[in-house]
Amino acid sequence: MNENQLKESIKRFVNRAINRDTLAWTDLLEDDRQYHGFEVKISFGQGEFANKPWFALLKDGNTVNNGIFPTISYFYNHKKLIVGKGVSDENQANLQWIISSKDKKWNELSFGNACQNC
Repeated sequence: MNENQLKESIKRFVNRAINRDTLAWTDLLEDDRQYHGFEVKISFGQGEFANKPWFALLKDGNTVNNGIFPTISYFYNHKKLIVGKGVSDENQANLQWIISSKDKKWNELSFGNACQNC
């Protein structure tokens, strides 16, 4: 997938997270679910809508069940889109990210009412 396709997938993810119209996600991605060596994964919940659907970029053997990875999460109850570091809840990641204090801001971005014009 190229950069424009990734951007479109993210826009569709945010719209679906806001609207909560279906748990389906495969139609949001291109057939090629790779972006610069990252595998793209999405979840809106299992059986019911999650309060924090996510869009993850996985690499180097990391999975959402066992790893650490860049993620975009939509916090439904707060109407906030957060770009940050995803860490598996189920298993401790084998790798750790070291973020210097000058780079810490990127991990705390909040976009308010995300994607109003998407």
